[in-house]
Amino acid sequence: LEVLSLRRCYRITGASLLEAGRGGRCPALTYLDVSSCAEVGDDGVRAIAGGCPRLRHVDLSGVRRLTDRGLAALAMRCPALHTANLRGCYRLTDAGVTLLVGGRCPGLE
Repeated sequence: LEVLSLRRCYRITGASLLEAGRGGRCPALTYLDVSSCAEVGDDGVRAIAGGCPRLRHVDLSGVRRLTDRGLAALAMRCPALHTANLRGCYRLTDAGVTLLVGGRCPGLE
């Protein structure tokens, strides 16, 4: 599986992402869109980051439960990350964004 789009799947929770990220079940995943999935949070994003090291594009726009903790996992475990849409992630702070753009993901645009 290389592309997973769950955009606007309002009933999707972090449990789905925990399953996908667990044990490297989706190691080839390069594109993830969970935009507007209001029930997704840090635990799901951390699981994806840990199990999907080839992730290049992530759309987390409108994921209101995402905090710097989830963003830090992406920064540390997804060095190939190229694009990240974080629009409407109201719990993020400068510290989290700095981790992401501060050199951990050199290909980030």
